[in-house]
Amino acid sequence: MQELRSFLSDVQTLLLFTRLIFGAIAVFFAILSWRKTNESYMFFFIIGIFFDYASILYKTIKHFGFIGGEILSVKAISIGLSIFENIPILCFTIGFILFLKSKKF
Repeated sequence: MQELRSFLSDVQTLLLFTRLIFGAIAVFFAILSWRKTNESYMFFFIIGIFFDYASILYKTIKHFGFIGGEILSVKAISIGLSIFENIPILCFTIGFILFLKSKKF
């Protein structure tokens, strides 16, 4: 019980844990949505959710020390984190643009 209390006392660990849970739920519904859609804009929203969850996983394994910060960095800028943080936003932006161009709008 003491180990659980010390695990949950670290705020960063608790935030990562809750993001992993909610991210897994979002990925689950994204997979269900993927089967029912044939619209290109929805494809980009779903891919954005997948990359966002990959970002959460990357932060988690980096937080727990499975990979070091220096492995994927150039001049103190983490390349892996930069990619995983920006690709979901790019996918969502492309999805919104395609939605605005679609006939359903």
